[in-house]
Amino acid sequence: MGGTALIVHLLAFSTPHKSNVVNTVGSDDSVDNKNLKESAYRRFQNEFLFVPYGGSAPSENGNTPLKMISCDGKVPGTNLDLTHWTDNTTPDTLYADTSTEIALNFAASRLLFISAAESGDFGEWTSDEGLMLDCALESILYDFDDEASAYNRALDILPSLLSALSGEIEEGSESRIESFWKEGLNEANDDWDAVQSGRVIVSKAKAGRMALVMEEERVSNNGQRRLGSYALYRALRDLGLAGGQPGAVTRVLRATLDDNNDVGSKRWKYEYEMPGHGWVKRLVSRETVPHIDADCLSSNLNEKFPKSKWASGGSSGLVSICHTIESSDVQPETLMNTLLDLDEGLR
Repeated sequence: MGGTALIVHLLAFSTPHKSNVVNTVGSDDSVDNKNLKESAYRRFQNEFLFVPYGGSAPSENGNTPLKMISCDGKVPGTNLDLTHWTDNTTPDTLYADTSTEIALNFAASRLLFISAAESGDFGEWTSDEGLMLDCALESILYDFDDEASAYNRALDILPSLLSALSGEIEEGSESRIESFWKEGLNEANDDWDAVQSGRVIVSKAKAGRMALVMEEERVSNNGQRRLGSYALYRALRDLGLAGGQPGAVTRVLRATLDDNNDVGSKRWKYEYEMPGHGWVKRLVSRETVPHIDADCLSSNLNEKFPKSKWASGGSSGLVSICHTIESSDVQPETLMNTLLDLDEGLR
């Protein structure tokens, strides 16, 4: 019984919850301790708790303070059963004859969670199911104004999502469950179709560890869009250039053809960035990506190409380095060679 519970304790995760923050460094008149204590700071916590037979999950004023898993015992007040005990509500997709096997089935979802985390943190497409789970959780996040409500909703729907992703959708609920990931999955598939059809070309630079993404402006239901990170990762992986592969690139140059220019010659909108995992400075299975002074690089590019207007940042968030404010007549090959020289010298 204890071993089963320990397996789940090691592998499970709980939702963040509010924690009172107290001043532990002595009294400081400059700090408003009352307001500090009432701040809704949030933290993650895993706790193992033994509940005697017949007991219930602990509560505060009738509310369970943490999202809890009941393992090898039926404990009223928990959020998820992983047990074969009488009157259990263990999800069918995890159920087995013994509670230990149920716990191991729950542990098997570990790979799915890892794949979903890779999609969410790094924009990677390591499995269809992981991508779909990430898309579903993202859609839930967008439905709420505060993270606490989104977390609670995600945990409520998670068992149904896991069942659906394992091919066990309850009759009549197919469209409701699939709606959580439908939009994100459709966009990812559209992006991948664009790569396979040649409308988007992903290639490696002749020198250095840089990938080039060339595409025309595309329009979706959400307006103009570029190749998404999921399909970009998949293209890089097929070329042996993704994180964790021996030939992994450390830079990506996005070149989008500007269809609205009246000059006659091709003009491009550029974004220069790191691969999806590049924002993390301590990695295990992926190589750490070297960072660079984005402001300095932008300044050097503006000096090198006076007709172009470069600025730091971009639409890729944490992995953005710099981008053009207006379209440029500098061609991709020329820019790549310049970036290879400038980037190396600014690290």
